[in-house]
Parts: sequence; structure tokens; C-alpha cells
Amino acid sequence: MLKRLGMAVLACALAVLVTPEARAASPGGEGARLVERALEAMGGRARVMAVKSLVLTGLGENPNLLQQMRPDAPLLTWMLPQWRESFDFEHGRYGLKMVRRPAFPAVFDNFRYDGRLDGEVAFDVGAALDGPSPPPPPRRASAAEAEARRLAMLHHPLSALRAAAAPGAVLSAPHRSGGELLVEMTAGGLRAVLGFDPDSGLLTSVSTFSEHPILGDVVTTTRFSGWEYVQPAGVRLPRRLTSTQGGWPQYDVGVMTNAVDADVSDLVAPADVHAAPAPVPGPLQVKIAQAGRGVWMLSTDRNYGAVLIEFADHLALMDAPQSEAWAEAIFKAARDLVPGKPLTQLIVSHFHADHAGGVRAAMAEGLTLYVHPGEAAFFRDVARRPFTLEPDRLAKSPRPVRIVAVDDGVELKDAAQDVVLYHVRGSTHGDTLLMAWFPRDRLLAQADLWLPGSRITPHAVAFAEDLAARGLKVEKHLALHGGVVKTDAEFQALVARLRTGEAR
Repeated sequence: MLKRLGMAVLACALAVLVTPEARAASPGGEGARLVERALEAMGGRARVMAVKSLVLTGLGENPNLLQQMRPDAPLLTWMLPQWRESFDFEHGRYGLKMVRRPAFPAVFDNFRYDGRLDGEVAFDVGAALDGPSPPPPPRRASAAEAEARRLAMLHHPLSALRAAAAPGAVLSAPHRSGGELLVEMTAGGLRAVLGFDPDSGLLTSVSTFSEHPILGDVVTTTRFSGWEYVQPAGVRLPRRLTSTQGGWPQYDVGVMTNAVDADVSDLVAPADVHAAPAPVPGPLQVKIAQAGRGVWMLSTDRNYGAVLIEFADHLALMDAPQSEAWAEAIFKAARDLVPGKPLTQLIVSHFHADHAGGVRAAMAEGLTLYVHPGEAAFFRDVARRPFTLEPDRLAKSPRPVRIVAVDDGVELKDAAQDVVLYHVRGSTHGDTLLMAWFPRDRLLAQADLWLPGSRITPHAVAFAEDLAARGLKVEKHLALHGGVVKTDAEFQALVARLRTGEAR
């Protein structure tokens, strides 16, 4: 249901861009008249354009996209006890500051985010997680992140309408869809679709477009409701912001205060941050640690690993996380480490985005995917999804994709190697997790069940119980999240502390 909804919303929004009305876009016309009507509905053009800044604070929730218990399950939810969004319209500055608390078992209590934009300069402030260490100094973010924040800034009626009314903005003729009048806007190098209520004239939605490493072309749509007049500015602003990404829920924020012309001086980038060049991702350096005979942990500084497995006549990997670039670096390292044997198989521990972000790169390589039966349909859909905004390798060179569904106890074995794939039972992290058991060297490879170094380990006890019930006497744990190899003594000591309440 979620998958079908996501594709339907994407098709609907992208359809606006290919209609004859959209191709007839111009600076004036009916689209411009809808913008003027919306400005009047918000208090009048003069009042809206007189607003210099806006700070909204609120509460809400943030469903956790592609981190649910199984692909067809409802999304798990982050609660948002703090939300602060700031706009400096005069200088093109923007900031989003929030605290997220998981309403599900997670490896931390609070996640703090503080991302800002000063013109073309994106920068981040503070630490991501609560902890005893002092927060790092502000640091500049990438050009891609600056572009993403410029798009995010459009997701409010004040900024969207001001952009649409600015000189040089190009607006299409309206296209009626789902009770709204949709107008494509190109302004300041950005593209969006604006949705207007034909009755009230208010701007009811803004949609922008981006590429997701698994979902491909996605539309991010924010809808506005619960309008109030804010005095003394005399402008009408929404009290509820509801966002979806690719049709999946993203944010639902209730605005407690709309502060017009509030102080937004904190959006100015520090001089050293402004002078620093935007970081450019360099080639990933792959670290290699041999865990057993024909078994290696391949990892980078991105806190994720993949397990390389050598069989008699071929190679296999477990997990291709994060991104196409990450996966390709791992593929190269595997071939360099064991030259002469083809890389033909990928075992996917689970579908979560951080562990499966490189799956389409594996498909483009021609690797056969081994996945839990509950994920097979999901990955077949991933193989078919459109990637037109930023085509990846599979989009540029489509090829048949082979997906094999494997459940509990499937063995991959030849004269050189023996691997048993187990479906993790009773996990509080996911219903479709696979782990890999290497009986010869008593190695166990898993993702997210034990994250060495995490302050909170909510999944470890259930994991230990599953291992005990199976009678698996592990000597070494290969933790894919973290990319490290640890002893079972370390794991059992942690489990003992968890059971006595000494750890979390």
C-alpha cells in the first residue's frame, strides 16, 4: 500500500511538468494571477512582502522512512518535542533546528539537528547526539546540502509566494488535480509545483523534486492548514505543516508560535565557515580486517561495513550500504583483495536505507541478491523505480535483476566456504533481518542487533536469546553497523550488564 501510494503521488506531481499547460509557462498569465490571489488571501501583497523574517516553533512527529519493521509495515515514529524553523527573507537565509526522540527502540534518546543556510553557504551547528563531549564548532556543509536547504526554504507559503512573485519567476498555466490548482514555478534556479485552493485562493501545498538512493525520483510535498492572522503584521499563516516524501509521511508539525520579524541573526555564517570551501567528497578509503578463512570485514570511515566472503570459484558480499559510491568502492576493494574470482552475490541483511543504499549499484554490477522473502517484492520494485533526475548506473544501463528469496537456514556452501543464513527471530529492530553464520570459524555477521560502542543497545538481549536458542557458539561477531570485528566475550559481558540493569 505504501509503495503504491508513493508511486501514485510521484506520477501525479510529475505529470504537471509534461502537460501542454506546463510547457506554456510564462512570467505572467493565469499562474501569476493565482499567486496574486494567494497574496491577497494571506493579508495582501504589501503586508506579505513587508515581512523581513519569520521564526516558527512547534511540536510534531517525523515518521522514520525506510526504517520500519518490514517494507509493508507502518513507519516507526520520531517525536519532535522541539522544532524551530527560521527564515530571513531579506538575505536568503534559513535554518531548521529540532530535537527528535524515538518512539521505538533505538540506540540513543535524543537526536539534535541544527542545519542553517546563509545564501549559498550551508553549515551545521552542534553535536548530533546528546553526550558529555562539547559540541564541535560550526562546519560548512556540501553544495548539495545547500541546494537541499534552498529547496526546503520553499516549503512555506511566505517564501514560496515571495519567490513566485519575484521578477524573473516563470509560472505555468494551472493544472487541476486532486481538488487543487497546480502551477509549476521556476525561480532562482529552483523548480517547484505550487498548489492553490480554488475556493479560498490560499496556497495549500508546495512540492519539490529530488533523488533518493533507493526510491529514485521522489516528490517532497508540504501541505498547509490551520490558518491564523498574526498581528500586528496582519499576515495569515498556517499553524500546521504536513510533509510527505515520495508519498510516505515525513513531518507533521503543529506550529505553536509564528513570530514575524523575529531576530534571525544566528543564521549568519561565521566568517571562517563562510570563507571555507564547500566540502567535496573524495574517494572512499576501504579498511580491511580479516575475520576468518576467506572472510573479511571491509569498512570505511562512514561507520558501516560489508563482509567479503570467498568461495571456491566466486566472491560474495554481505550488505552494500549507504550509496552507489560506497558500494562501488567496496566492489573494487573486494576484487583487488581476491583477484581472479568474480563477484557474483550480495546478501542483504535488511532493507533499511542505511544498509541497502548501494543495492541498485549491486544490481547494475549483475550481482544476484539474496534477501528475506518479506523483502523480495520491495527490491523488485526498487529495481524498476525511475531515476531520471540524477540517473544512477542501473538507470543508465538497465539489465535484468536476479533476486533470490531466502528464509531461515538456507546454506551457501562449496568446497572452500560454508555460510548459513538465518532469519533473526524476535528482533525489536526488524522482522526481516538476515544474519550469516560461518560454522567453520564460528563467525556471526549481523547488522544493527549489536552496535559496539553505542550508549544504548536495545536489541542485544533478544539477539543473544536467538543465538542461545539456536545453539550457536560464536567466537567473533562481525558488526556491519560500525564495520568492526569483536569477540563473543565482549558481547556476553554487555548482555550480562543489560540483564542486571547496569547498561541500557
